Formats: sequence, structure tokens, C-alpha cells
Amino acid sequence: MEPWAEGALLAFGKIDRQMRELLQGLDADALNWKPAPETNSLWVLATHMVAAQRWYLAKAAGREFTRDRAAEFASSGADTVRLIADLDTAEAETRSALEHLTTADLSREVELRGPWTVGRILFDLTEHLSEHMGHAQLTRQLWDART
Repeated sequence: MEPWAEGALLAFGKIDRQMRELLQGLDADALNWKPAPETNSLWVLATHMVAAQRWYLAKAAGREFTRDRAAEFASSGADTVRLIADLDTAEAETRSALEHLTTADLSREVELRGPWTVGRILFDLTEHLSEHMGHAQLTRQLWDART
């Protein structure tokens, strides 16, 4: 694996681990609680983050991945085991994609809401996941503060 890909894998892995820790010990009420109107529950955030990670990296790797973004934001559930399994899947697909990408691939253009380079996809995904991880951390802190 290229050194930059190892760095990307560490960054994505850190976010995945943080989400796993955040989900520990939560019941359905906590997973589906929204701190305010127009905000997202931990379930929605985790579901969206997994789908976004899988979609972005599939695009970077030249693989197909179909997602329903609207359904991600309308989802709810009670099974943290399922969310952890989804994180496992995203982590494995991330490793596979990064193992096969080369430095030359970083400048290769792919179609993602217009032409994007693979490098741009990786940077955007890191920013996107980090932003939502911050949302998730704050949501968990607000949940813990209210009980």
C-alpha cells in the first residue's frame, strides 16, 4: 500500500473507531433521538457516514455502489450490532480500495457530481466524515447530559 494510502486508512480508521465507541451501550431511544428539529440522530449519522464512505471509495476505485441518500436521512433502528456490521463492511471496502489505488490514480478523474480527481474524493471524504463525526459526538454528549 502506498504511504499516502496508509495515512488515509489511518484517518478513516480513526473515524470508524470513534463511531464504534460512540454507539456503545445505546438503546433505541438514544440511537434515534434528535437534539433539535433539523438535526440528525446517531442512527442517521452512522448510516449516512457508512453509505458515504462506501460510495466515495467505490467511485475512487472504479466500482459501482448504489445508495439512497434520502433513505439514509429517514432511517431509524435499534440494532447497534447491525450498525457495527455496516462499519465493518465499510472498513473492509476502504482497505481494499486503498490497497489498489496508486499515486498515479490520485490525478485520475472520475464522475462524482461532475469530474473529480481521486485525490479530491479522498480529501472531501475525510472532511465529510470528520464533520459528521463532530455532529455525532455532540449528539452523544447532549444525549448523555439529558439522562
